[in-house]
Amino acid sequence: FDDPDQPVRRTFYVPTGRWYDLDDDAEYAGPGYHTADVPLERMLVLVREGAAVLRVDVDASVGSAADLATRPWTLHSYGSAPAPGEFVAFDGSRVSAGELSLVRHAV
Repeated sequence: FDDPDQPVRRTFYVPTGRWYDLDDDAEYAGPGYHTADVPLERMLVLVREGAAVLRVDVDASVGSAADLATRPWTLHSYGSAPAPGEFVAFDGSRVSAGELSLVRHAV
């Protein structure tokens, strides 16, 4: 492969609604096509307004999902929708949103 070190320009379709880039919070309104420069080491992932996404930092020491059970999780809430109140953990136990760090993203 002879890929350049420069970001690649991507054109993508966004369905109706407001969407956010999971990595940098760039906002896209749909429906319609948009274009963004995306580095080769990153995949463009969009999150719809109103979504709540649990995230955990993953590094080279993670070999399986079990390795994530003791790491701190962060609840990311996108847009104006309220965050869910409860989640189910890997071991089947219930975790309230109040036990997680909360990050609200732009409206």
